[in-house]
Amino acid sequence: MDINLRGLSGLDALKILRGDPVTAHIPVVGLSANAMPHDIRKGLEAGFFRYLTKPINVNAFMDTVNEALEFCRARRQAPHDAVSGANEKGLQMESVTPCDRCRAVATPRQRVVLTVAG
Repeated sequence: MDINLRGLSGLDALKILRGDPVTAHIPVVGLSANAMPHDIRKGLEAGFFRYLTKPINVNAFMDTVNEALEFCRARRQAPHDAVSGANEKGLQMESVTPCDRCRAVATPRQRVVLTVAG
Protein backbone atom coordinates (compact mmCIF):
# COMPACT_ATOMS: atom_id res chain seq x y z
CA MET A 1 0.00 0.00 0.00
CA ASP A 2 1.35 3.38 -0.93
CA ILE A 3 1.92 5.59 2.10
CA ASN A 4 1.01 8.75 0.20
CA LEU A 5 -2.41 7.81 -1.12
CA ARG A 6 -4.49 10.55 -2.65
CA GLY A 7 -7.10 11.71 -0.15
CA LEU A 8 -6.09 9.20 2.54
CA SER A 9 -2.77 8.42 4.15
CA GLY A 10 -1.61 4.83 3.82
CA LEU A 11 -1.10 4.90 7.58
CA ASP A 12 -4.75 5.86 8.06
CA ALA A 13 -5.86 3.20 5.58
CA LEU A 14 -3.85 0.62 7.54
CA LYS A 15 -5.64 1.66 10.75
CA ILE A 16 -8.96 1.07 9.00
CA LEU A 17 -7.86 -2.38 7.79
CA ARG A 18 -6.55 -3.33 11.25
CA GLY A 19 -9.80 -2.17 12.85
CA ASP A 20 -11.95 -4.49 10.74
CA PRO A 21 -11.96 -8.17 11.79
CA VAL A 22 -12.38 -9.21 8.15
CA THR A 23 -9.08 -7.56 7.09
CA ALA A 24 -7.13 -7.25 10.35
CA HIS A 25 -5.11 -10.42 9.71
CA ILE A 26 -3.87 -9.54 6.21
CA PRO A 27 -0.17 -8.66 6.04
CA VAL A 28 0.03 -5.19 4.47
CA VAL A 29 3.27 -3.97 2.91
CA GLY A 30 3.96 -0.24 3.02
CA LEU A 31 5.43 1.37 -0.09
CA SER A 32 6.77 4.89 -0.28
CA ALA A 33 9.34 7.25 -1.71
CA ASN A 34 9.81 8.39 1.92
CA ALA A 35 12.98 6.45 2.57
CA MET A 36 14.51 8.14 5.60
CA PRO A 37 15.12 5.85 8.60
CA HIS A 38 12.48 7.65 10.67
CA ASP A 39 9.91 7.16 7.85
CA ILE A 40 10.63 3.43 7.71
CA ARG A 41 10.49 3.13 11.51
CA LYS A 42 7.18 5.03 11.60
CA GLY A 43 5.67 2.68 9.00
CA LEU A 44 6.79 -0.47 10.78
CA GLU A 45 5.63 0.86 14.15
CA ALA A 46 2.23 1.60 12.56
CA GLY A 47 1.92 -2.12 11.80
CA PHE A 48 2.98 -2.63 8.20
CA PHE A 49 4.29 -6.15 7.61
CA ARG A 50 7.25 -4.66 5.73
CA TYR A 51 8.11 -1.19 4.46
CA LEU A 52 9.59 -0.93 0.97
CA THR A 53 10.91 2.19 -0.67
CA LYS A 54 10.69 3.49 -4.23
CA PRO A 55 12.06 2.86 -6.71
CA ILE A 56 11.04 -0.73 -6.05
CA ASN A 57 13.79 -3.30 -5.86
CA VAL A 58 12.13 -6.26 -7.59
CA ASN A 59 14.12 -8.87 -5.66
CA ALA A 60 13.27 -7.26 -2.31
CA PHE A 61 9.63 -7.04 -3.38
CA MET A 62 9.51 -10.73 -4.33
CA ASP A 63 11.23 -11.69 -1.06
CA THR A 64 8.61 -9.66 0.82
CA VAL A 65 5.76 -11.36 -1.05
CA ASN A 66 7.24 -14.76 -0.26
CA GLU A 67 7.64 -13.81 3.42
CA ALA A 68 4.01 -12.67 3.55
CA LEU A 69 2.89 -15.95 1.98
CA GLU A 70 4.98 -17.93 4.47
CA PHE A 71 3.48 -15.85 7.27
CA CYS A 72 -0.03 -16.77 6.08
CA ARG A 73 0.86 -20.45 5.64
CA ALA A 74 2.38 -20.65 9.14
CA ARG A 75 -0.75 -19.14 10.67
CA ARG A 76 -3.06 -21.42 8.72
CA GLN A 77 -1.13 -24.64 9.46
CA ALA A 78 -0.50 -24.12 13.16
CA PRO A 79 -2.34 -21.08 14.52
CA HIS A 80 -1.11 -21.58 18.09
CA ASP A 81 2.50 -22.37 17.14
CA ALA A 82 2.74 -19.92 14.24
CA VAL A 83 4.01 -17.07 16.36
CA SER A 84 7.14 -18.86 17.53
CA GLY A 85 7.85 -20.42 14.14
CA ALA A 86 7.39 -17.17 12.27
CA ASN A 87 9.44 -15.20 14.76
CA GLU A 88 12.32 -17.65 14.31
CA LYS A 89 12.21 -16.78 10.62
CA GLY A 90 12.08 -13.06 11.40
CA LEU A 91 8.44 -12.61 10.41
CA GLN A 92 6.25 -10.21 12.33
CA MET A 93 3.18 -11.59 14.06
CA GLU A 94 1.62 -8.46 15.54
CA SER A 95 -2.06 -8.62 16.54
CA VAL A 96 -2.97 -11.10 13.83
CA THR A 97 -5.81 -13.58 14.10
CA PRO A 98 -6.07 -16.67 11.90
CA CYS A 99 -8.68 -16.60 9.17
CA ASP A 100 -9.47 -19.53 6.90
CA ARG A 101 -11.27 -17.21 4.47
CA CYS A 102 -8.02 -15.64 3.28
CA ARG A 103 -5.90 -17.52 0.77
CA ALA A 104 -2.71 -16.29 -0.83
CA VAL A 105 -1.15 -18.34 -3.62
CA ALA A 106 2.05 -17.79 -5.59
CA THR A 107 2.07 -19.20 -9.10
CA PRO A 108 5.29 -20.52 -10.68
CA ARG A 109 5.94 -17.03 -12.08
CA GLN A 110 5.46 -15.61 -8.58
CA ARG A 111 2.29 -13.75 -9.47
CA VAL A 112 0.29 -13.40 -6.29
CA VAL A 113 -3.41 -14.05 -6.18
CA LEU A 114 -5.24 -13.10 -2.98
CA THR A 115 -8.85 -14.04 -2.49
CA VAL A 116 -11.13 -13.44 0.46
CA ALA A 117 -14.29 -15.50 0.64
CA GLY A 118 -17.43 -13.51 1.38
